[in-house]
Amino acid sequence: MREQLTPEALAFVTSAQVVVLAVIVVALTMTGFWLWALIDVLSWPSSTWGSSGLGRMRWVSRVLLLGCIGAVWYLRSTRRQLKTAYAEIRWAKRDDDNLG
Repeated sequence: MREQLTPEALAFVTSAQVVVLAVIVVALTMTGFWLWALIDVLSWPSSTWGSSGLGRMRWVSRVLLLGCIGAVWYLRSTRRQLKTAYAEIRWAKRDDDNLG
């Protein structure tokens, strides 16, 4: 026979356990965000970094050393510049292909 989950059966879960679970979820989320930022920094082509005037290794170091703070800093400032530089490179290449 299958047991029913009643409020009395769930009473063994304490508020401390809920807090620990919340901390674990937040820590895993922050680690995932940090890894995403690190992979994103490494995935942009060298030509994009050069065109934007930013240093790839400088940003890899910042994201590695500062963790989530570095990831937020990268996301808020540098990623936008990289996307703009990448779009300019793509448009310039497209124009060159259309001319030739």
